[in-house]
Amino acid sequence: MGQPMLKLAPNDIRLLLDENISPNLSPRLWDAGIDALPLRDRAMLRISDYKVLAFADKDGRVIATIDEFDFEKLLVKRKTHNGVVAIPGGGTRDEQFNFIMAFAP
Repeated sequence: MGQPMLKLAPNDIRLLLDENISPNLSPRLWDAGIDALPLRDRAMLRISDYKVLAFADKDGRVIATIDEFDFEKLLVKRKTHNGVVAIPGGGTRDEQFNFIMAFAP
């Protein structure tokens, strides 16, 4: 998203998994010490990106998504936000997990 991502300790990371990230990653991320909440688990599938961002901000979560550009349009209008972890699309669950884990030490 233009700026380098700060690496965080796993216990400091609270993720909101966008609907394009496999919700099946949540248990693996929890095992790695990352608080990961899939949108599916909050009955929030097919809601607007604006509402996803609002929920993430309210709950103190970083959004994990493959829709970097959709969120970038929203974030440019904000002074502060919790952040977005943007990973490449089309990856397997293992690839998605590895991309997300690349942001943790």
